[in-house]
Amino acid sequence: GEVARNFLSISEDATISPVNRYGFPEAAPGTHLNEQRGPYVFVLATVIKVHFEEDARYYTVRRADTGMEQRADTAWMERIQSARGIAAAERAAKQTRRAASERTRTRITI
Repeated sequence: GEVARNFLSISEDATISPVNRYGFPEAAPGTHLNEQRGPYVFVLATVIKVHFEEDARYYTVRRADTGMEQRADTAWMERIQSARGIAAAERAAKQTRRAASERTRTRITI
């Protein structure tokens, strides 16, 4: 059904290369020691809107991999400080199952 198709689409477009708090994936670590440590559990996202509740602030963010908007709480967010980290996180967000599948099909058909 529609829910199954949507889930498949999300999983096909979600990154297979999550990054650390500095923006670097495990497969392409940064040059500084801190940039080479996990956990690798983040994906690049852009803050779209800030929301204020009675006792907390939260955000609507757009994921760089799927393009989907979702809620993000301050406790689960890390700001990437360096341009190198942002560039690395952008590249990592493009590493998806769909992209890998398309690269494989291209190699086979050439």
